[in-house]
Amino acid sequence: MDTQPDQVAAMATARRPAVWDGITPNVRALGVVSLLTDASTEMIYPLLPLFLTPVEARASAYGVYHTAIGITALPASLLTGWLWQAFGAPAAFGTGAALAGLAAVLLWALVREQPSR
Repeated sequence: MDTQPDQVAAMATARRPAVWDGITPNVRALGVVSLLTDASTEMIYPLLPLFLTPVEARASAYGVYHTAIGITALPASLLTGWLWQAFGAPAAFGTGAALAGLAAVLLWALVREQPSR
């Protein structure tokens, strides 16, 4: 390949497309919001058992909570993957949303109101 000096200079100064070039501002904003939401929920989830249990049971509640999260992670991933392949993305996301709603209702029903101090 025979390259001329002006071709080498043009290649050296050519602008490479940036990662953000093909992404619209709305999608960029959605990405930033998603990042902030994920960061905030990841900070709150580990503390959830601490707010819902008495002081003397917090260590056990923390351990039970994280054990349950660890045990359910693999089967939930396998189920979601199967749903996605068998029925498509809407079924996988719909099942996840339904289970999250069920968990919220159960949490609301099972957590007793703490007496005011």
